Amino acid sequence: MLISNKEKILSPPKSYFIELTNRCNLTCTMCNFHSPVERTDKHRAKGFMDINLAKGLIEQIAGLGEPAWVALHG
Repeated sequence: MLISNKEKILSPPKSYFIELTNRCNLTCTMCNFHSPVERTDKHRAKGFMDINLAKGLIEQIAGLGEPAWVALHG
């Protein structure tokens, strides 16, 4: 049976990147914040993700019931 685009069922992503903070005191040249190339996200507010939000995201990913790779960074 062929599945049309409207009926296509997408599986959840296999990997997730969760940025816990965008605060950093390093000056890596490949970083969006310290790169010589002007970027729009360079000017967003610096801060930390609420711990309950981080836990909720991980619980939601675990609740999908499929193997996934989760990278916590920042």
